[in-house]
Amino acid sequence: MTSTSCRSSFEEEEEEEGHAKANNTSPPRKIRRSAAAAAASESFPGSTAMRSVRSYSSRAPYFATTPLGFAANEFLPLKGSDLNMQSRKNLQQIEANKLSDDALGMCLFTGFLNSFEMVRLRSVNKRICRIASKQVHKLDLRKCENLTPVDIQNIVSSFHNLTDMDFSYCSTFGAEELHQLIPIGKNLINLGLKGTRVGDEALVQFLQEVYRSNGPIQLQSIDVSAINKEYSRLRGDATASALSTFCPNLKSLKMGWCSRLTDHGVQCLVELSNLVELDISLTSITSKSCDFLCRMGHQIQALDLSATQISSEGIKNLFNRPSIFRKLAIRFLDDFDSELLELIIQRAPELDLLDITHSGPGQRIRIQKNLLLRLQQRGFQIQGNVSVGDCQNR
Repeated sequence: MTSTSCRSSFEEEEEEEGHAKANNTSPPRKIRRSAAAAAASESFPGSTAMRSVRSYSSRAPYFATTPLGFAANEFLPLKGSDLNMQSRKNLQQIEANKLSDDALGMCLFTGFLNSFEMVRLRSVNKRICRIASKQVHKLDLRKCENLTPVDIQNIVSSFHNLTDMDFSYCSTFGAEELHQLIPIGKNLINLGLKGTRVGDEALVQFLQEVYRSNGPIQLQSIDVSAINKEYSRLRGDATASALSTFCPNLKSLKMGWCSRLTDHGVQCLVELSNLVELDISLTSITSKSCDFLCRMGHQIQALDLSATQISSEGIKNLFNRPSIFRKLAIRFLDDFDSELLELIIQRAPELDLLDITHSGPGQRIRIQKNLLLRLQQRGFQIQGNVSVGDCQNR
């Protein structure tokens, strides 16, 4: 479908709406064109965008698509993209050729369009492509099952200043797709790979290639958590070791359900002096890891140790040194008791939230009433099955 035919359909729709108003009847309901479609069809006549978009979306024919080839609820939008329809109407009336590059970029790439609209709008004409390459910094591509290495390569070549990319829940995203990000690896600040099929070998190779070309990587946040048993075996100690070697600026690391992560991998993480958030739940670590984590207590603010092989004795060792934990999750710890709870409260003065869901004998913790009152005065929150009593757990 060419842009000419697309404009013709819009003209027919406008004529139908005009006749409906003249006859005082309601116009037929149709899918409203997006702001991107308006820009393509009205501001840039003769564009080939519609053909490329239709080709892009042909891999997902099971969605009812708009003229730009995507369904309204097909993808998760970026924050701020859920604007009202009146705003979209206003944008359709803008004459893009009268706007400066900065103004047009503000209209299109600062929350009005979601990431998929941005990717497809880049092919409207050279001007849009030039603006996008400079002003687009974040792309949220979660749950996009149809991305191929060629798609990733095209995106990387079109947007030169990308710093945040999220491919979470893209179950087909693997080693080849990750390899296409090497040219922008030096600029990446946040990278989401949760639920992807990227394994230890691919991630280590990616980090090595970027480091070899540009030196220490600027990455500050990465999520490589797994979401199913099959993918839980893909990442572990090798990933932890590579991140500690090549990403000294890392602040947030999520490796939930990476079953190949052991105490050795946690020992490597001690080298990350800027780390403040760490999720190593559902991994194969033992109480030995608490000795390493204890050394990081002065820097880590959020820690998740749920459903691991750590015992209550290991948790006690975690607090052998002063800590600044603000959020701590220890779910599914069978031998958690009120004595351990009081120890954590005493030795973690800055702790605001403690999640002990499904912990304790019978998945229940009993605490004294005066202790509960002190916690309430402090603004301390406990998540889990906690009851008030004058005795220890039974």
